[in-house]
Amino acid sequence: MTQPRTLAMETDKPIRNLVACMAAVATLTAAHVAEAGCDADADGQEEPALVGNYPNRFAKDGAKTKPSAWPCGQRYFGIGAYILKFWGFGGGIRAGHPYVGVDLSGGWQPILIAISDPMGSSGGVEGFSSAQANAQLYVAFNPRSKFSAGLVGGYTYNTLLGHGGMLGFDGMYNAGDQLGVRFAAGIMVNPEGDELLLAEAGLPKNTKLEFPSASVQPGLGFGLVFFP
Repeated sequence: MTQPRTLAMETDKPIRNLVACMAAVATLTAAHVAEAGCDADADGQEEPALVGNYPNRFAKDGAKTKPSAWPCGQRYFGIGAYILKFWGFGGGIRAGHPYVGVDLSGGWQPILIAISDPMGSSGGVEGFSSAQANAQLYVAFNPRSKFSAGLVGGYTYNTLLGHGGMLGFDGMYNAGDQLGVRFAAGIMVNPEGDELLLAEAGLPKNTKLEFPSASVQPGLGFGLVFFP
């Protein structure tokens, strides 16, 4: 009659050990997060403090922990102010997951083009003023690091150059919980850009545009992103 009770007790013992182990892990994780200065990251997963480049759970002999570099603030929605060629001089918003999302921006876009006359002699540099709107997707490879690197690309529309696309490197320095310093380097392609620009300037269609032309332009971008 006592054997079933003994068997039940032996069966319950591993379960009690598992529960105790889970409680211990939860306690240690909470301690690591507190040392890192955050309750949890924006993904809803607690981040342990780091020892070197490894989570503290791999540390040996009670090695001291140091705070990790990732920002504690949310990275799901941000408001940006931008300058330079890639995004134009204006602003925008970005929304989505810290690893992938949508980036919308727009503003004033100056265009500088080197023009040669149809005979091939240099015609100098001409400047044009336009407005530009961008709808892009961003992919961040390590958004919880102090420096995040990724790619950004998508659709662009320019009032002088027409429809096009853009693709570039997208980097962000996480300066704080609510502030990111963003920069980009890439290329913009507007297939009808040369034709439309020549028509706007009243120049002959056989006018030669030197590289970078209106259809293919490299550009840099810089901005500040606020995460409320």
